Amino acid sequence: MKQFLFITLAVLLALPTMAQTIIRQDGLMFKLYAPEEGTPYAEVIGNLLTEPTAVTIPSVVGKDGIDYSVTSIKEAFKKCSFLTSVTIPNSVTTIGRSAFECCSGLTSVIIPNSVTSIGDYAFDYCSGLTSVTIPNSVTAIGGFAFRSCSGLTSVTIPNSVTSIGEDAFSSCYGLTSVTIPNSVTSIGDSAFSSCYSLTLVTIPNSVTAISGFAFSGCIGLTLVTIPNSVTAIGPSAFSGCISLTSVTIPNSVTSIGRGAFECCSGLTSVTIPNSVTSIGRDAFSACSDLTSVTIPNSVTSIGEDAFQSCSSLTLVTIPNSVTSIGPSAFSGCSGLTSVTIPNSVTTIGGSAFYGCNELVEVNYDTTKPVSARKSLFSDGIYKTATLNVAVGALDNVYSTEPWMYFVNIKESDFSGIEEVIAELDPNASIEVYNLNGVKVADTIENLPIGLYIIRQGKVAKKVAVK
Repeated sequence: MKQFLFITLAVLLALPTMAQTIIRQDGLMFKLYAPEEGTPYAEVIGNLLTEPTAVTIPSVVGKDGIDYSVTSIKEAFKKCSFLTSVTIPNSVTTIGRSAFECCSGLTSVIIPNSVTSIGDYAFDYCSGLTSVTIPNSVTAIGGFAFRSCSGLTSVTIPNSVTSIGEDAFSSCYGLTSVTIPNSVTSIGDSAFSSCYSLTLVTIPNSVTAISGFAFSGCIGLTLVTIPNSVTAIGPSAFSGCISLTSVTIPNSVTSIGRGAFECCSGLTSVTIPNSVTSIGRDAFSACSDLTSVTIPNSVTSIGEDAFQSCSSLTLVTIPNSVTSIGPSAFSGCSGLTSVTIPNSVTTIGGSAFYGCNELVEVNYDTTKPVSARKSLFSDGIYKTATLNVAVGALDNVYSTEPWMYFVNIKESDFSGIEEVIAELDPNASIEVYNLNGVKVADTIENLPIGLYIIRQGKVAKKVAVK
């Protein structure tokens, strides 16, 4: 023990010493640092003003004939609700954590070109702030830096910034537009969540991942461009963006996180690229206006509640690559009239199609159906819908739950060799879909040779044009 203490003391004695002094000047408190080597500097650490309205921070403070350059602002003005303006000198390089947090009377601030970082909570809850200029010198915007700056209408993030921290601009209700430069590589969790007035966002090619809740609750967002650099869309990244009508997911994306587009009730169609291998839980849940979805052959799993309550979805074709369909994956899709399940599926979760009360046809291309709970479908569906299975499957179907409960079971040739024209009512309008569920025409005239799904009213059938 004595030897350990001796070594520790020796190390401490070897460290360089730095004199620290606290002074007061013009109602502000400064901590002075005088390193043995280098330039003396000072931090603004507090203020003694009772009702400050405007504050000018000096660039230099002095003591005992020594000048100290003011380089940073700590929590000096936290909760100074009467602060209306502040002048920050060019000597300041860091606006520290909570420097102006809850300064609700602050209306504008000019950050000088000397500043390189804006710390966590720096302007958090500055609800009166209407504009802010971030200079090209800033490389990082800290977490919660401008959270709940509800009066902020626009912000330009300079090309020097490489990271935007979590909740950096969340709940900036008045923010209508934001430009994210190509220098940014990471957008933190909830960075722009609940920015109700935000209508347009362009994400640059430098960003590789959109973090969880990044734009959730942006109810005014109508258009978003996701670049080819993005490989992952995080959990709830765009959840609750009710004005979003369309989204293009690039081929670079491999995973769509849990709840990524949940409650995007204005979304009418979505194309999932061939790069995606999994669709997360609740990924498109409650997208009530979604009429079509393309699920590519790269997808192997459809998560729990993935398309739950997509009430406008009329037909779904699940590709041969899918091996698992999660519980309640399509439950509550009340407009769904036809569903095709491939023989690659080995597990189907409970209630996967429960509440799909308009189903008239279930196509299950298999001779060995997967066992599942009876709640896979609503009770009435077993009496009204037709189950089409592969030739030779009847014995297995009759002995496997829940397929045995279907009253109408037919063996079908899933090669799709049928005459189209003989099946159509010439007096009824039709809709033509490809096997991915995307509408391609309103007539069979001039259709290329191939397999399609033809829908007339509530009847849908897989057919071939020869």
